[in-house]
Amino acid sequence: MSTKALEITLPKPYPLQREILAHSARHKLIVAGRRAGKTVLAGLMAAHYLLDGKQVLIASNTAPQANIFWDMLERWFAPLTAAGLVVRHRAHHTLRLGNGLLTVRTASEPDNLRGFSADLLILDECALLPASIWREVGIPILADRQGRALLISTPKRKNWFFELYIQALRDTSGTWKTWAFSTEENPHIARAEIEAMASNMSEISFKQEILAQFVDASGQVFRNIEQCTYEERYNTYEDYCKTYHDARMALGIDWGRSEDYTALVVGDIQNRKVVYVERFTQIPFEQQLARVVELVKAWHVEIVKAEYNSMGGPMVERLQSLLEGTSTQVYKFNTTSATKPRIIEQLSIAFERVQIQIPRYEEALLHELEFFSVLDTTSTNRYTYGAPKGVHDDYVIALCLWYDIVVNVNIRWVY
Repeated sequence: MSTKALEITLPKPYPLQREILAHSARHKLIVAGRRAGKTVLAGLMAAHYLLDGKQVLIASNTAPQANIFWDMLERWFAPLTAAGLVVRHRAHHTLRLGNGLLTVRTASEPDNLRGFSADLLILDECALLPASIWREVGIPILADRQGRALLISTPKRKNWFFELYIQALRDTSGTWKTWAFSTEENPHIARAEIEAMASNMSEISFKQEILAQFVDASGQVFRNIEQCTYEERYNTYEDYCKTYHDARMALGIDWGRSEDYTALVVGDIQNRKVVYVERFTQIPFEQQLARVVELVKAWHVEIVKAEYNSMGGPMVERLQSLLEGTSTQVYKFNTTSATKPRIIEQLSIAFERVQIQIPRYEEALLHELEFFSVLDTTSTNRYTYGAPKGVHDDYVIALCLWYDIVVNVNIRWVY
């Protein structure tokens, strides 16, 4: 460009990104680990198409993710916007340059993209999007312009994106080209940062999120269960403290509904050792609460964390009232699609690393842990954790809540 005012500075792609950008395949499919450079790669491709006067549509799985693309591209093209060459429409997330138009949208509802036409379609985090985003919506978007596609994602189980990856891998026509690479391929991410991420992930999560490997949709969540068991029986708090003088007790509660159990897990958060478990069903709420209070007193429980959803709300509030004036703190836990996987995965890591102890003689607890799985769901592209049909998971959830206290014992909770 002839003047400084008309220059824009784009990030310099690293070697693998340059290879992908330069390849002539019509459709490119990228399977990559987190922070591997997928977003910058897609942004560079979109920028080049816009500068060439082409129509570009970027579709991400969520509004926050779409905003990352928008903020990045808006920043890159700011000099041309200031010079009046690019027309920016923030409300619509569009940049217009001559005959070129770049649009950023969310794609969680693929039908909202019908009617678009593009020379380049970028589908971001495909594995989290419905299968129809490509087959029923994406392909028609490219039809009238004979457009090209860039599909990028970190794997999320072996869903439709995995099937498309295998199909593209076997393509011999030259239409498709695939790349699969881990986070380590990004030269801008320090090895120490990757190790820090890995330290907070289970083996399955590490394979998927960092190594960019497709993992099975179902399978046992908790490993090394046997290695985490112990034989001793502790009948009372005083009995336990003969061995562990620094004991600090906490209680996790999963309230039962209809045929479910109310499950209680008491454990020493100082030594990460479960000492007592109990469950019951079909008894009045006041009797359940009375039993909880009795257990709190018997085991000198300092902290209680209980599920707050649905019927749990009034139960937690009533328990707080019953324990008012004591030294026991009661915290609520709202179970959501974001919070439940977090507490399950951190417990999974504890079992993997043998950082937790549970009593070997509590067969119901061991049974639930052994059968607790990543469930296969065809209606969503996210992992769903739970027990197979006919198996309870009440102890597992109560154990997760207890272990969440272990992990966050020095953190003040705010919910």
